[in-house]
Amino acid sequence: MIEVPDEIRTARMLLRKPRVADSPLMFSAYAQDPAVTRYLTWRSHADIAETRAAIDRFLAAREKQEEFCWLLFASDTGQMIGSIAARAEDGGFNLGFLLARSHWGLDYMPEAITAVVD
Repeated sequence: MIEVPDEIRTARMLLRKPRVADSPLMFSAYAQDPAVTRYLTWRSHADIAETRAAIDRFLAAREKQEEFCWLLFASDTGQMIGSIAARAEDGGFNLGFLLARSHWGLDYMPEAITAVVD
């Protein structure tokens, strides 16, 4: 069994295991934004029910140890700003990640990637 923390702290962020109660935050922060989801494996969400279902999938995959997702929160504001996931693949992991458009270009993602890889 892989030991994966529910929370990871960086200099500017809290990376935290998703909760069903995060659905409205995730929907408003980025899940409904076609610019954010443009290059992802899923399309932007039409409503919060889609976001809630996505979180359910994240939690089920975590339980099976197939994928480990963390939501990203800015430490200074507590605002949800994105997510990152490590997916089991061929004896290792691949990473998938996204940021809310309001936080593009501010170097949050290299910080999150480093924290997850470490």
